[in-house]
Amino acid sequence: MSVSRFYTRTLPVLILIAILATAAFAFAATNTVTGSYAGDGTGTVSGYTVTVTYELDNTNPSELDSAELSLNQAAGEVHVRVNGAGAWISCTDVGAGTAWSCNLAGTTVASLTSLQVVAAE
Repeated sequence: MSVSRFYTRTLPVLILIAILATAAFAFAATNTVTGSYAGDGTGTVSGYTVTVTYELDNTNPSELDSAELSLNQAAGEVHVRVNGAGAWISCTDVGAGTAWSCNLAGTTVASLTSLQVVAAE
């Protein structure tokens, strides 16, 4: 009697598990993933050589007007930040990716301690 009771309780649970497993497998087999490219690897990341020339404001020469950057390789995007603080300033390409102009209007010459340059292809 105890064996019969065991099968009566266990058999329906086992059948339910088998049905759910079969349904899950069948559902997974119908998923479609489109083709794509993916990759992994290593490459060299080298820095730019940057030459900076500052332009003074014509009306107030104690303030900067802009920074003109010359890069040794073409870049697609360049940003600068004054004194390592504040917002990043977007620069304008003025020469095939190797010459850039960055608006520094309002920055005083006396307050300039550093110019951080970020460039990327």
